Amino acid sequence: MRSRRQRSRLGAATFLLFQSSLLTTKNFSSSRHLPRSLVASAFSPSLTNRFHLPRSSTARFSSSSPFTESINDIQMLHYKSISSTQDEMKSLLLKSSEQKKADYICITTESQTQGRGTNNRSWIGKRGNTFLTIAIPYDDIQIPLTLFPLQIGVVMAQNIQKVLENVDLKDDMPKVTVKWPNDVLVNDRKIAGVLIENEKDCNGQYRFLVGIGVNNRYAPTVETTGEERGRETTCIYDFKETGDIDEEVAVMEARQLAIDIANDIKSWIEIQKIDPEGSRNMIVNTWLQWADFSRKYVLRDEPGNVTVMPIDLESDGRLRVVGQDGQERLLCFDYLL
Repeated sequence: MRSRRQRSRLGAATFLLFQSSLLTTKNFSSSRHLPRSLVASAFSPSLTNRFHLPRSSTARFSSSSPFTESINDIQMLHYKSISSTQDEMKSLLLKSSEQKKADYICITTESQTQGRGTNNRSWIGKRGNTFLTIAIPYDDIQIPLTLFPLQIGVVMAQNIQKVLENVDLKDDMPKVTVKWPNDVLVNDRKIAGVLIENEKDCNGQYRFLVGIGVNNRYAPTVETTGEERGRETTCIYDFKETGDIDEEVAVMEARQLAIDIANDIKSWIEIQKIDPEGSRNMIVNTWLQWADFSRKYVLRDEPGNVTVMPIDLESDGRLRVVGQDGQERLLCFDYLL
């Protein structure tokens, strides 16, 4: 039987999972004037280059058997190709032998054949892009669960920014932003998304499954009209001076990015376990530094292409917007285009 705390947090998780599947009360308005780098540094333990895997590591595992290593107390399993990192993680959590190895487990893959994003939309899984799922013990999250997706978006934005700052670019540095709650855009095109679910392991303990996809080498074509419409996409290679290079190099880069993101998520979790109150305020402040409130967005799932302008972020993670009619509203479960 679940404790009262578990029941109440599972109730809050319903909002979290619905909000993030699209993927606290202090004044934070002054945070808009803080330098982005200053705020971001508080939650970026790994803003230095790290190459945990040797270049030869691609030869050390097959499509069915992963190459396994431990980084920052995370059990990392690197696959060649699987159907979906989310589905593979769900299967793994039911195996008692794997539960004894680590509290944190991360699955990466070079390609996935049945990847999915928000509302079961397909997520194209070509080699050279980044795909990962990290399983996080439920009780390790000490902040309000509705803020969790926002922090994941911040971690992704920080890592994508770092990658772009460390490559030769065709033009000026592109603009990296977050779109509520946790998509990452570069020059207003989608480069990364998140799917957060929960699953019970073989010991009856709940885990958050944070599935992340980042377009490294390829920018998939996305329908911009109809029920499956989405935002136009981009990828890191769209901005690189060198353009297209050897696929195996792109695969290595993509896996390294997955490791860095997983490591930063784990490091941030350790921080918020020590100071939950400070962490919840910092999440809101940091997210605002990466957000773009200068443009209008379309509510994808409302008829008539309803547009709204974001004006603020509530302390609980809800987005305050103003519509064309001048009326303000709070977004909880909406998806923005």
